[in-house]
Amino acid sequence: MIRRKIFSFLPIAVLAAPMLVFAAPKTFSELADLLIRHINAAALVLISATVVLYLYKTARDLFNISQGKAEENIARARRALLEGLGIIFVMVSIWGILNLIIASLSL
Repeated sequence: MIRRKIFSFLPIAVLAAPMLVFAAPKTFSELADLLIRHINAAALVLISATVVLYLYKTARDLFNISQGKAEENIARARRALLEGLGIIFVMVSIWGILNLIIASLSL
């Protein structure tokens, strides 16, 4: 059973191998550019996920204010809002500083 799967995968792997070779960067500059693009994409995904989680937590905290101990819930929600904004500010600032460095080095 396993041999059958391997032999059915083999022609696909043989046909796909040249695509991997020709997609490889040829110079160090191309490799650096490829890595920078991937890092920028990953940073954008992380920042987007952080903003979505921040909005979710904010909405959850606002709905929890009406339940039970309002003063404690308000203080906890206020602290979480400020911490979340600080974290997002730091993430975006570091991302911007790195992009300025990359632009100044002409990478």
